[in-house]
Amino acid sequence: MLSKNSPKINNSTYISNMKPAKINKLKKGLYVTATPIGNLKDITLRGLETLENVDMIACEDTRRSRKLLNYYSIRNKLLSFHDANEHRMQPKIIESLNEGKSIALISDAGTPLINDPGYKLVLECIKLKIPVITIPGASSLTSALSISGIPTNKFSFFGFFPSKSGEKEKLINTSNFSNSTIVFFETPKRLKSTINLLSNKFPDRNVSICKELTKLHEKIIFGKLRDISLDTDILEPKGEYIIILAPQTYKQVDVSEAILMLKDALKLMRISEAVSEVSLISGISKKDLYRKAIEIKKND
Repeated sequence: MLSKNSPKINNSTYISNMKPAKINKLKKGLYVTATPIGNLKDITLRGLETLENVDMIACEDTRRSRKLLNYYSIRNKLLSFHDANEHRMQPKIIESLNEGKSIALISDAGTPLINDPGYKLVLECIKLKIPVITIPGASSLTSALSISGIPTNKFSFFGFFPSKSGEKEKLINTSNFSNSTIVFFETPKRLKSTINLLSNKFPDRNVSICKELTKLHEKIIFGKLRDISLDTDILEPKGEYIIILAPQTYKQVDVSEAILMLKDALKLMRISEAVSEVSLISGISKKDLYRKAIEIKKND
């Protein structure tokens, strides 16, 4: 969500430098354009140039997007495009693109399609050979990872933490044997219960909780899950949160523990994938684990 505390730009010279002059009409295509995640200054010059010069802009909430355009004195047509009207608006957008129009696709904040609508539209453009152009920029996901203090070489992103018990259990099982960092969003209303749940399952795991990135009250809470559950920002949460759970590490895993992990992994993965993951964590050979996996599957 865009910050209300971004400093206003009053200097006309500064505005002209930040907002490139109108250029020749952009070529036909869908321009997937990143917008700020908080501070309104977190947008690229190319992003501003695109928003200025496309024929129209497809956005989630026209009111929020208009604030960004007004901030940079950009006057352009906004088209409402969100989950609720996607099936109705997508054919109209495709029709405009086929007529040679250039259209920017933006979300309320950050990089489009990262937990936002638009996947079906992009896929349809690819199928119809309509150019799809990326205009990169801010992303809460990568921004949080970069300052988390958690390993970033391998991670899995799950969107918002599940609300249903079965889906929660599946994610917990994934986190239990996965050797990659786990990332998800959480709402203030559910933050405390989610942290308590994770703390009960993984008390000694490191976690980084990034709050209100690029906004006035930006904060990172880092530590063991058992220690951070009493933090004021957990007990009285306000704002938007990204939770980054460190990979599971094992000093030594015996055969019985490895078999339990293998059983959990087989609920979520194919045999070859489960064997590879558990072998990497436990140090037990894939050959031995594969034999055991076949037995487990036969007994299911």
